[in-house]
Amino acid sequence: MFSAANLELLYEDTNNRQRNLTRYELEQTLRFMLEEFEESFIIIDALDECFQTQELLDFLANLVSWEIVDLHVLATSRREINIEVFISPLITGQLSTQDWDTDADIELYIHKRLQDDIKLRKWCENLKLQEEIEETILSDAQGM
Repeated sequence: MFSAANLELLYEDTNNRQRNLTRYELEQTLRFMLEEFEESFIIIDALDECFQTQELLDFLANLVSWEIVDLHVLATSRREINIEVFISPLITGQLSTQDWDTDADIELYIHKRLQDDIKLRKWCENLKLQEEIEETILSDAQGM
């Protein structure tokens, strides 16, 4: 049985020997901790923005292989083929894909900022300039 005391001993061991835990040790610690809960949730947002995407995908595959009862994993990402291909075999529940109209959200945000921000409000005096600013930022955002 894994406990807070085990976690504390692990911390003290690494701290005393002035070393970092290996990836394996971190994963096993997480595994032991997850097995202690009746239900666990792991949420990973913006998987596509991770600098080490493949490492994270490998970790997710490892996590699924543990077959921990009542472990729920939610990962969000923009549609990228390499992520979809890797994740598809791991899915045991539901997969939901939705195309959001992010451009409309970005446009609304830009417009509101130009109206409300004291430093930016001066640009709204000229409606044509305001529209040009909004269009330029929106086209450069590319749905980000």
